[in-house]
Amino acid sequence: MTQKIEQIKVEFSESSLWGSVVAEDDGYDEMASEKQFAESLENHLTEQYPGVRIIVENSINDRVRVDGRTDRDEVQFVEKIIDTVWNGDDWMVFA
Repeated sequence: MTQKIEQIKVEFSESSLWGSVVAEDDGYDEMASEKQFAESLENHLTEQYPGVRIIVENSINDRVRVDGRTDRDEVQFVEKIIDTVWNGDDWMVFA
């Protein structure tokens, strides 16, 4: 029996989002891009997990928690959605 998911929380850091890229040097608006990434990720997660409380926030940590736990089986599926959004270019906002 699959346990009902109540909440998914994703924390991402600027360094994990941008890596070695200096956003401003490449013509991106860093703050607007990070906001767009969070919104896009939240939308994707809401599509996949209707009725589940979704929290996406910028943090110093990179962490995915499902119902407060990092060891739930569902975490790996959420991480795949994060990768899909990150690999897309709709979150990168030009300055």
